[in-house]
Amino acid sequence: CSGVCNEALTAASANCDESDPEEAAIKEGAEAYLGYCSGCTGAYYSFASACDLDDTTHTDVTHFCSGVCNEALTAASANCDESDPEEAAIKEGAEAYLGYCSGCTGAYYSFASACDLDDTTHTDVTHFCSGVCNE
Repeated sequence: CSGVCNEALTAASANCDESDPEEAAIKEGAEAYLGYCSGCTGAYYSFASACDLDDTTHTDVTHFCSGVCNEALTAASANCDESDPEEAAIKEGAEAYLGYCSGCTGAYYSFASACDLDDTTHTDVTHFCSGVCNE
């Protein structure tokens, strides 16, 4: 969506004539690839990359709540139309991930991360009473 590839796709889209059968296929292909860079589809690919959705080993979901991941999810939520069946699924997905960031669910994941609840070897429970765990 940037750099030399994007420039070449943009040029093909602008310079190819859709009424010419040979050029129409090139124009259509270029515009299909450019579609990954804007609107709801672009927002989906941005959040998939920024939130590292290919990594299924994430245990700390708080990464959805800040930085570029959160910005990309927020953009997908704002830019996708729930009345469009294709866009609705992307919007719902983004909003599901954003659900980890607010209300009771957000509070749970914040304290689970801050208090290191995954560590089952805690014998001294006083760590729950101070520091970031207690904030």
